[in-house]
Amino acid sequence: MNVNYINPFITACIDVFKTFSDLVSTPGKPMALKQPGRQGTIKGMIGLNGHGVNGYFIISFSRPFLEKLVAGLFGKQASATMEEINDLAGELTNMITGNAKAQLSKQGYFFDVAVPRISHTLPDIPVYMKDTPVIMVPFTTPSGKYTIEASMKTIAEDFAADHQGMLTIADFSKLCRLSPARVKSFLRTGFLKGIQNPDKQWLIHREQIDKFK
Repeated sequence: MNVNYINPFITACIDVFKTFSDLVSTPGKPMALKQPGRQGTIKGMIGLNGHGVNGYFIISFSRPFLEKLVAGLFGKQASATMEEINDLAGELTNMITGNAKAQLSKQGYFFDVAVPRISHTLPDIPVYMKDTPVIMVPFTTPSGKYTIEASMKTIAEDFAADHQGMLTIADFSKLCRLSPARVKSFLRTGFLKGIQNPDKQWLIHREQIDKFK
């Protein structure tokens, strides 16, 4: 698995915990795992199946960590109920995945965000992902620790179909008589719509030349 796939989830964790509970998350060193889902006692898992990608995302917590979050969010003094803890785990899983999805879509990976599954045991990994490497990243916060795991693989056929009729920046600039730097600036502003292939090279639909006629 390309380790760069985990970066949107790392950024999403930092952003979501800061926004949701004003909690600073510090990521540790990523590690490769052969057996996922062995971290923490409460796990939120969501599938990442869609256009160009198959995979899953898991975030694992301890109960004391989630209880502290519930207490901070709602001012509860007593221990949180298991229902409240599971609801919070599901909400965090959903928000982090949605945030990462927005970042991955800019790289040409598109998938639907399903309802997260909460588990207190080993999560059920899809058969077709059993042999795909897993990247795990531990996080520390003032309220405790949590970990995330992600496993993703690209669907080559989807990208091959996407790239039909696509132009590189160099080819696009020649056809529309603009400098490559100008084309890149239009991509950054969103005036031009493009996707990035796994090598981080921009590809632009040929039809968008019409914007300059």
